[in-house]
Amino acid sequence: MSLSRCSSLCALLMLLLLAGCASKDVAMTPAPSLPSGISMERALILSHAQQAIGTPYRFGGNSPDGLDCSGLVEMTYRAAGICVPRTADSQFRALPQVDAPRPGDLLFFGDGHKATCTSHS
Repeated sequence: MSLSRCSSLCALLMLLLLAGCASKDVAMTPAPSLPSGISMERALILSHAQQAIGTPYRFGGNSPDGLDCSGLVEMTYRAAGICVPRTADSQFRALPQVDAPRPGDLLFFGDGHKATCTSHS
């Protein structure tokens, strides 16, 4: 048997072995979808907020080096292309009020006259 014929036979044998490893049912991972009713901006805000998990607390901070509550809001909204004021009280006064919070909406805490901290739903 010649070397050329032997290598062709080996190649064919390898193809048959690899074909035997293949499955008729290909496992496909579905593309992640946005929860119903969530905009791309909300998805970006939530994604950037998740990336900030583990960032150290820093009073007045609004960067990956350190964040406070309103700094997290300002940084994640900015990353989504939305400008919001820097402080919790300014955010409370500038952003629209909602009756039923959805993912990405903000919850403000304070005495009713001044917001002292913000959170997200």
